[in-house]
Amino acid sequence: MEYAIETTVSGPPDETTNMHLPTFGVPVAGAAYEQRCAAYAVIRNRAGAVVAAVHGPAGYWLPGGGSLVGETPEETVVREVREELGGTLHLTHQIGKALQYFFAASEGRYYAM
Repeated sequence: MEYAIETTVSGPPDETTNMHLPTFGVPVAGAAYEQRCAAYAVIRNRAGAVVAAVHGPAGYWLPGGGSLVGETPEETVVREVREELGGTLHLTHQIGKALQYFFAASEGRYYAM
């Protein structure tokens, strides 16, 4: 079965394409944001329906998360899907890029991912 890396795709220009990035969340005034790369997967079945989500205290999320040092987005999403869903996937393509302002309560940190 084939799966695709997909990110929900306004914000600052992407350094590669100079196109504005879709932005999720609003930065909190006065908060110091740490830049962190992340990757998420939209896993679809053959009919195109989304078939995987991770349930947490704040609701449902796409499987994925923050990159480890030196990790590519592709390596990140493969590792995260293995950790969160116990599965493997075949990456077919990237859908896009986005910027998310995020507060990690467990770490007490603000991230721009």
